[in-house]
Amino acid sequence: MLQAGDHRYDVRSDADLPASGKARNYSTSLEGGKSFVLADAWSIEPQAQVMYRKRWINYALAQYPSSSGAQLDAPGQQRLIVDARRAR
Repeated sequence: MLQAGDHRYDVRSDADLPASGKARNYSTSLEGGKSFVLADAWSIEPQAQVMYRKRWINYALAQYPSSSGAQLDAPGQQRLIVDARRAR
């Protein structure tokens, strides 16, 4: 699976401090599994999934238009999931 996102926002707080920004993200995932018959209509299905996700966020406060705002470059996240299911 491949997924990408592009987000833009404008907000205003109760204290009337507006802010705006944008963010981008992407993720990719690969997963697989195979079912094995055990006995008497029982089966087990081991599965594994590998995922990687990356995101960038930029924001600026409207009362400081000359500032470049802040940028968050979140480190990439990796994840490995392994599980098994049984069925009858």
